[in-house]
Amino acid sequence: MKADARSIVAVLLAGAVSAGAFELPAGMKQCTDRFVRHVIECDFDSAFHIADSLKRADAREPLGPLLRLLAHGMRDLDYDRQIDTAGFLEAHRVSVKRIREYENAHGKTSYTMTLAAFANATHAAYYLRQKRYFAAIGTGLDAVELLHEAKKADSTNYDVDFFLGLYDYAKAELRRHLWMILFWYGGSKAEGIERLKQCIAGARMAGPAAKLSLADIYIQEKDYGKARAVIDELLAAYPKSRFILWTHAKYLMAIERFDAAADVYGALSASYAASRRGEYNALATRRRQIETMCAAGNAPGAGRLAKKTLSGACRKKQWRDHEECAEIRKMLKRGKCGGEGR
Repeated sequence: MKADARSIVAVLLAGAVSAGAFELPAGMKQCTDRFVRHVIECDFDSAFHIADSLKRADAREPLGPLLRLLAHGMRDLDYDRQIDTAGFLEAHRVSVKRIREYENAHGKTSYTMTLAAFANATHAAYYLRQKRYFAAIGTGLDAVELLHEAKKADSTNYDVDFFLGLYDYAKAELRRHLWMILFWYGGSKAEGIERLKQCIAGARMAGPAAKLSLADIYIQEKDYGKARAVIDELLAAYPKSRFILWTHAKYLMAIERFDAAADVYGALSASYAASRRGEYNALATRRRQIETMCAAGNAPGAGRLAKKTLSGACRKKQWRDHEECAEIRKMLKRGKCGGEGR
């Protein structure tokens, strides 16, 4: 499990909320609001249900298929693996097809360009998570171009500033892998941060996603006071969100509050353990909790938790020889930290 990967949530979640910059068809705004909350809180079954309900309610409207695509992408991001590759690719195909048909019937607007952009961005993020950068570049750059066009068509569409701001900030990392393609692209970290702030202030629904990205950026920039303020706001609104818990753990590790970080990893482990597909994630975050307890100097507690994990989850056949359990055993065998527990 990689906590840094949680920052990609911004790319995908922006798609779920981007429609808030437009007048949605009657009854859809309330459904979209509920969809966003379900996604943030990692209740993906409920998110899929809402997306499919919208899709069935209007066979022409493209929002429902896009939300289904986003739910696939967010679920994969949360579990740090592809849960249903075929389902994701089919959802992308249906979403692109529905948007194209809607544009053929009603014309191209800021609304449709934004939906198309986030369908492309979600597709690109699918390959970025696998470090398949060249597979991602086509739809990724198409998404950026469409977002610029959407902003030009509607200057009040602040939701597109979310992704554009994130891209401005993150393209320095992209350049490391794709310098021959992106060397010409303008913008800067400062401009990216400013776009995100504009999104928080002006977007109707993208606030949580923009705030989460901004918190990650402040941690990266070592501006810990601002990071903590944003994280506190998010935790107050979404205390059970695993996406926000990952960012909170990242912040606590950065300021070397290892005792508190261990508690957050424990909360993550418990949350994954209670979810339908989270057994591996629960084990991986439990290992992080043990290691962080060691870093905090809590050797007895780390040892007890390590032995409890080895006699519990690690006794199961599918995990017995897994890397996570192997590393916990090594800690105890070396007598490092965990060896002192009883």
